[in-house]
Amino acid sequence: MIIVNTTFYVENRVEQQFLKWLSEGFVPCCSLSDVTVARILTAVEAGMAAYAVRMKAVDAKLATDWTDEKAPLLLQSLAECFGQSVLHFTTLMESVEI
Repeated sequence: MIIVNTTFYVENRVEQQFLKWLSEGFVPCCSLSDVTVARILTAVEAGMAAYAVRMKAVDAKLATDWTDEKAPLLLQSLAECFGQSVLHFTTLMESVEI
């Protein structure tokens, strides 16, 4: 199982608009499974909030198809809407049985 996590750093002044974009634009277009959104509680820069969107893919190909093909279009929309007021990065992780 591959976990795809995109973290967003959001200026407080656009936080509500970002959450609307996330719920109406990004999340409905996620083609991976088990999508969850969480507010990050670890301290971030003053005037900022942070959110993580976590999804699961059954294999690496499905995860990279998402990150290489579909996600860039959505993240371009994010940049057009919010410019530098919302920053993001994506991390791919593999579940480990211990």
